[in-house]
Amino acid sequence: MRKLVTTLLTVTMALAVLGLAAACGGSPAASGDYPTLTFMYWGGLDEQNAVEAIIEDFNAQNEGRVRVIGEHIAADFGTVMNTRLAAGNPPDIAYTAAGTFYTMASEGHLLAVDHLLPPGFLDTVVHDAIWRYNGQVMGFSTAQVNLMIYYNADIFARHGVERPPHRFDDALSWDQFVNLAQRVTVDRNGNNALHPDFNPNQIDTFGFNTGPWLNNIALFAYSNGARMLNEDLTNTDFDSPEWIDTMYKMNRLIHHYRVMPTPAESEGFPENPLMNGAFAMSIGGRWEMMAFAQLDFELGCAVMPNLGHGAFTMSPPGVTSIFAGSEHPELAWEFWEFKMDVENGATELYAGGLWQPIQHDPWYTDPAALAVWTDNDAHPASFRYAALDMAMRPSQIVPLPASYLVRIGEHQQYVTPAIQEIMGNPMTFDQVAETMRTVQQQITDNAAFHGIFNYDNVLPRR
Repeated sequence: MRKLVTTLLTVTMALAVLGLAAACGGSPAASGDYPTLTFMYWGGLDEQNAVEAIIEDFNAQNEGRVRVIGEHIAADFGTVMNTRLAAGNPPDIAYTAAGTFYTMASEGHLLAVDHLLPPGFLDTVVHDAIWRYNGQVMGFSTAQVNLMIYYNADIFARHGVERPPHRFDDALSWDQFVNLAQRVTVDRNGNNALHPDFNPNQIDTFGFNTGPWLNNIALFAYSNGARMLNEDLTNTDFDSPEWIDTMYKMNRLIHHYRVMPTPAESEGFPENPLMNGAFAMSIGGRWEMMAFAQLDFELGCAVMPNLGHGAFTMSPPGVTSIFAGSEHPELAWEFWEFKMDVENGATELYAGGLWQPIQHDPWYTDPAALAVWTDNDAHPASFRYAALDMAMRPSQIVPLPASYLVRIGEHQQYVTPAIQEIMGNPMTFDQVAETMRTVQQQITDNAAFHGIFNYDNVLPRR
């Protein structure tokens, strides 16, 4: 997918690392007799412009009382953050990568904000956008970014095939999903994958693409009854019958039905493959909608198939937190709450497709509020169900693995090659099972599982 263009700041990285570009949270610089707070964030040019507009609006409304200075870090955000924390020079408020949130919370860098929240505030927030550590709220998702199926509606219309459903109750069964993908998988002679003359070696359009990504595959796995952890939470569960069956299904999509490309075939796709017809459907997140809105095709949004336990989604966001070193947490919260409001300087990013509100009330439920950011060409009507309705179904949200698995990279070094192997080569069920059992044994033998962080969002086990 085309990535949003990023830009380098004119302020050098060296100044950002040293914390000299702006005042720090631990020792806020005074502007006259009022404090200056720092907000440290990442993002492309569109996001940078929107954040700076929010900051400008906030400062104008609070002139003579508080001032916020934005620090946009265009590259190596984690390195810059770690350097500042090691120097005792934290920002007041900042983005945090989901995979590092719990480590930073456990090390005492983040502030519990329960006492700062207005009464009833948590009731307005999407369930998985609330980030807790030891039962205390220490962050909120910067934006909601639910995974869903995107599809090229023009391809479905061209072949006279009905579009995939966008409502949870209408989710396709596995067999129905395979059949739909077969009808929009077309070879270079125009035959679909159900035609007797279909050529599986000369495919013009694949029906579906997910890529060899654990987050995407987990949506199928959870719907198939799998979980990331075993019953007693002492290890991962990749050798379970449900995970084995899910991975066999992925292998069959590629090598038996030929409705999905191998990882190697995916590398040869043109730019903007969904628009250009390399595939008809793919799994993607909210952040892609802004790029899609700039392309010349009709975009549709659909729910994942139902493999027995309903359609699932996942939100892999960044997190925003107030840092424990801030001397003015109340003011930091005021800015944070101001930034969350769709109409405070960033409406164009919500409307354009990059951001999705974390507060369902009123932005998902009130028709007038919903229209502010979705009544436009960037948001097909199907988005409201495939994304927003799914975001309000806590039991159907797969917890982001990087957010609760301690040192996730250590077991990913075994899981990722296994996914690549299974998706890259034809395999029998027994061969897939042996590969998945080997993965789990490698994690166990090498003590790669380091437990989970203590938080409230791990779904119930089987």
